[in-house]
Amino acid sequence: MISEIKLQRQQAGKDEVIRVILVRDNWEVTINNDDLIHETDSGMLRIVRANGRLTSINPEHICMVCISKRGAF
Repeated sequence: MISEIKLQRQQAGKDEVIRVILVRDNWEVTINNDDLIHETDSGMLRIVRANGRLTSINPEHICMVCISKRGAF
């Protein structure tokens, strides 16, 4: 799933974000073009935000990934 997120991020336009929908109800994460993403040694998806904050996602909890217009949801 991490490779799919990286692929969609390459395809997303400047006014688009990557929506990562998690298995828990009403839990989702967005990835912007200026965020850095990589896989950690433990297999987690790490997102380094433009402001320096970190977000880590367990890829086993991801149920869907899509490209959305920024501000569409």
